Amino acid sequence: MKQEGIRVLQGSVGKDHIHLLLSCPPRLAPSKIMQYLKGRSSLLLQDPFSDLKKRYWDSISRQENISAQR
Repeated sequence: MKQEGIRVLQGSVGKDHIHLLLSCPPRLAPSKIMQYLKGRSSLLLQDPFSDLKKRYWDSISRQENISAQR
């Protein structure tokens, strides 16, 4: 996330959530920061764990296609 200027300074992982201490440029809105984090973490999970991609992201794609057709 160097391109956006976002750095993870510290983090901890819980059973169903995470905590992150971030360093971000003031020009970025919090919603944009979360968009970058979610997108990047999604890609990092999908590459080595293709079974997760099929299980979670493929079903979302199918649901979006069905909604778009209505």
